[in-house]
Amino acid sequence: MYLLIAENDIKFQLFDDLDPSETLNLVREIEKCGVAALGVHGRRRDERDPHPCRIEEIREVARTVSIPVIANGGSGEISCYEDILKFRTDTGASSAMIARKALSCPSIFRQEGVLPFDQDVVNFLDLACEYDENYTMTKYVVQRILGGKQDTDPRGRQTVLAGSNLEICRAWGTENKYEECRRNRLRKQCKRSLPDEPADYEYHDVTFPLKRLRDAQNAHATPKCVLFKYCKDMKAEVPVYASHRREEDKRYEGSVEVMGKRFRSRKGQPNIKMAEQLL
Repeated sequence: MYLLIAENDIKFQLFDDLDPSETLNLVREIEKCGVAALGVHGRRRDERDPHPCRIEEIREVARTVSIPVIANGGSGEISCYEDILKFRTDTGASSAMIARKALSCPSIFRQEGVLPFDQDVVNFLDLACEYDENYTMTKYVVQRILGGKQDTDPRGRQTVLAGSNLEICRAWGTENKYEECRRNRLRKQCKRSLPDEPADYEYHDVTFPLKRLRDAQNAHATPKCVLFKYCKDMKAEVPVYASHRREEDKRYEGSVEVMGKRFRSRKGQPNIKMAEQLL
């Protein structure tokens, strides 16, 4: 069993014990604490996606407490909007929480019916361009929508080989949307008041696959490691990194001073670590 607490809401997994009374005793105690809602994942700790969701046990929880119950774990049995309603009704819950299915089929909440997978991809890429989503997350979501089709659909193969958001958009014919959003961001950046910057910064439009960061988990050298080794081989001082947080979108830009020169990336990243790796 696990507990996930967010403000006045709690999500938990069913007890491993075959006796459901342990789970019911827990939810009674949780309700006494004054929580506003209770999320229930319909599997036990040792169960995974292929295992069926324990609908009856979720229903028992919903009968036991008076607060709203959010049913979770039914993605395997959901293929359309009506299935979501059926899952909620079968569990007796007040609402349903959908995760895996919403990621692989974003239009699952569409009452008129799900869209073809390629339309889901294009719709997502339009939003990714508008909100300047980073390459790693964009590629991950597109591949989740594709599923096994990334090995059979030519656009899926191009997505797998893509090293930037622009290349992903080209695979799906949305490069015009990408360029439009990029130009809009550049116009907004020109309008904002920028702080005075050292004159020795040189700006270059350079793109490389961010999957290097993922490779770093497999013991491959990251960009920072490569630069550190280079400085060591050249008997130069180690690089000095810095970063600052942009107020308009809360993303980080990184800079580095190395061998008497300073470099800075204008590509915002969600955290300091990724911002420094772009240099």
